[in-house]
Amino acid sequence: MQQHNPEELIQKYLAGKCTAEEKSLVESWCLKELSESPYTPSGEQIDAVHQRMQAALAQHIRAERRRPVTERIWFRAAAAAIVAGAISTIAWWYKQPGHTGEHAVLAAHAAIQPGHDGAVLTLADGRKMVLDSLANGLLTMQQGTKVLLNNGQLTYQADGTNAMTGAYNTINTPRGRQFRVTLPDGSKVWLNAASSISYPTAFTGRQRKVEVKGEAYFEVTENPSMPFIVKANDVQVQVLGTYFNINAYTDEEAIKTTLLEGAVKVTKDAATALLNPGQQAAVSNSPSKSNQSPSILVQVADTTQVVAWKNGVFNFQNVTLEKMMRQLARWYDIEVAYEKGIPDIAFEGEVNRQNELADVLHILEHMGVHFRLEGRRLTVLP
Repeated sequence: MQQHNPEELIQKYLAGKCTAEEKSLVESWCLKELSESPYTPSGEQIDAVHQRMQAALAQHIRAERRRPVTERIWFRAAAAAIVAGAISTIAWWYKQPGHTGEHAVLAAHAAIQPGHDGAVLTLADGRKMVLDSLANGLLTMQQGTKVLLNNGQLTYQADGTNAMTGAYNTINTPRGRQFRVTLPDGSKVWLNAASSISYPTAFTGRQRKVEVKGEAYFEVTENPSMPFIVKANDVQVQVLGTYFNINAYTDEEAIKTTLLEGAVKVTKDAATALLNPGQQAAVSNSPSKSNQSPSILVQVADTTQVVAWKNGVFNFQNVTLEKMMRQLARWYDIEVAYEKGIPDIAFEGEVNRQNELADVLHILEHMGVHFRLEGRRLTVLP
């Protein structure tokens, strides 16, 4: 990079011909007050670079008012280069004269990090292990079953023929954590933030039964002689071998089971529904009246959106502000409040879950959605 003439490199940037490395270098020069930059461009060059940064951001963030009430905000910030440009642009914008008040408060809390792999394992005897800080290897033995940790994933391994049922473990992911576990039968489970799964250390008998709270994605090992059953609140999902997602957060409007591959049967009291791949079964979280039978709503699902969390992305396609805030609260471990009711806003687009909270909020601020951040309490302003 040192062989480049700064003046020539800036012209190359403005012509849109820079490599990713060169682009980052030029932007660091123009954000000298935010970084230790060895070169200071002229005021005219800084303005020109900022204008191009803002133009690049504008191509990925569009706003469209939906009459008469709801505002729909479009944004694309998943690609790393676009995120970097957006953050740089907005960081500069809030440094300019006249941008104070709520913006300054927001900038002061740029250190809230995204969630990461981690969980608390509760063993059958009540002992708890914080998996975030443990080294790889054998954690413990439970009734003939080895409990192993390997690069952020928990696995179970029967020790010969001595494995016995009756010993149950629970993995809990607090807010700001996610985790993976391979169950004793080889089935794989991904846990989202603020979720838990309870399961035996060895599956015996006629069925494999686990209990889930929050959200989990399953890849179940096929075993026709031993159906796999997931209990989520009052909903039961039965499978032989399949890929599916369960969202059973109590603060969501419904418990949703989404099938990606195979077949499942969803049961709620006397109501049942068989799902085909691409379908979703929703059971209301609201208690039904005594004279009404529970119902299961089956509909076509956007499976890409449903499992986006597992793939490291927030997918906000047609998502309301309220639902978005619930997702952010779990992942960033924050409390969300609304100063004067919940604005009627819906979103489209996706954001990388590895962004800091400030990155996401800056994008929303840029689109006219305002906040006040005090510690870990985020207040949405009217």
